[in-house]
Formats: sequence, structure tokens, C-alpha cells
Amino acid sequence: MKKMLVFLSAALMAGAFLIPSANAQDIRTRMKQRIPQIIELKKAGVIGEDSKGYLAFVGGKSTPQADAVVKAENADRKTVYAYIAKKENVSVEVVASQRAARLAQIARPGEYIQKDGKWVKK
Repeated sequence: MKKMLVFLSAALMAGAFLIPSANAQDIRTRMKQRIPQIIELKKAGVIGEDSKGYLAFVGGKSTPQADAVVKAENADRKTVYAYIAKKENVSVEVVASQRAARLAQIARPGEYIQKDGKWVKK
């Protein structure tokens, strides 16, 4: 089990770079392009990393542009998680949970993460 968790952590770090398909390059490109917007939304306290491995709005704040970024990022994350889950013969929830733990670890000071169902600033 410990070996699998180590592998999952490494695999999750690679994210979209692991998907061997025609879509892989598109996913990588989209995710890279969204990084600046995600960073700004996190800095502004609009979004954070939830405990399930996805972006979520903190306190319900949203704009149409922010909503589009969050929905697109979460859709791509779900695709990446599903690929890794299938490859490792685990559930998508296991992969997403492992990624959520890693994202909480690497969150920058002042960014929101979800802990025990509540939003906290790191």
C-alpha cells in the first residue's frame, strides 16, 4: 500500500503529462494556460483547493470568468485522475484525495485549502 501511495504521489505530480492520447497535449496546454488565472484567483481569495482534489469557490464568491476557469480546470483534473485511477486500478476518489493532500502541502501562504470541511488560510 505504501508503495502504491508513493507511486500515486509521483504520478499526480506529473498530472496531465501522463495521459498518452491525442487529447494529452490539449489538456497539458489548457492546464498550463490557466495557471496564471488560477494563481490570481487564489491570491484574491476567490478560490481554493478543496479536500477532494478540485478547485472550489471560497465563501460562494464567483464571476462568470472565474466560474469558467474553475469548471474547465476541474474537468481536466477529473480526466487526469480517471486515467491514473484506471492505470493503477484504484478509484478516482483515491487519486483525487491523494492529489488534494499534495495540493494542500504545496499551497502558498495566504491561499485557501479545505480542511475538515472548512476553508482555512494556509
